[in-house]
Amino acid sequence: MPDRKIWVLVVDDNLVVRKTTGKLLRKEGFEIILAENGEEAMGLIELCTPDCIVLDLLMPKVHGHGFLTWLRKKNKTLPVIVASGIDQQPGLVSAMELLGIAGWVSKPSNPKKVAKMIRKAVEADKETTSANLETTTPDD
Repeated sequence: MPDRKIWVLVVDDNLVVRKTTGKLLRKEGFEIILAENGEEAMGLIELCTPDCIVLDLLMPKVHGHGFLTWLRKKNKTLPVIVASGIDQQPGLVSAMELLGIAGWVSKPSNPKKVAKMIRKAVEADKETTSANLETTTPDD
């Protein structure tokens, strides 16, 4: 039986970037859900949980940092890749790493690089989840 496709939630307030990113990731074999901002993404996550999130930081309503803080209260391991036009300032990257991001790409980003990061993050999440679910039996 073939593996199911990876579902990716793309959160970006820029319509062109959001649609282009979605289209390029579809070509890489992912199923895509689009959200205009953190608030919309929150609503979507209440309905279904994607396998990975590609998240912009600077957005109206609920910005990326606020969304990520909310998400980590609900789900500590869901992979999030920040895709931002903001330079990777050490303090900002460190703050995002504390919130458990799986990676950071600068926009515009190479879709093959993002696809590779998504696959790696989802695989690592599966391994972590699987390890947490394993049980041991006492020796007789």
